[in-house]
Amino acid sequence: MPLRKLSGLTEPALAGKILALSEGVLGEIVAVVTCAAATTVLSGAEAISPRVIEISGFMPPSGRRPVAI
Repeated sequence: MPLRKLSGLTEPALAGKILALSEGVLGEIVAVVTCAAATTVLSGAEAISPRVIEISGFMPPSGRRPVAI
């Protein structure tokens, strides 16, 4: 399902935020954008924005702790 407006993911501010959160890992970049897209749809926003990325709750790889089994 496409969003109503273009998100401008290649704009320096938004691309930088995505790159920083993903820590440069390709799979994490996909995860950040997927999480932001879901948050955009659920919130009724028309495009992915820095604010949507902030409220999406994405946790960067370095912020995740391994779980002891």
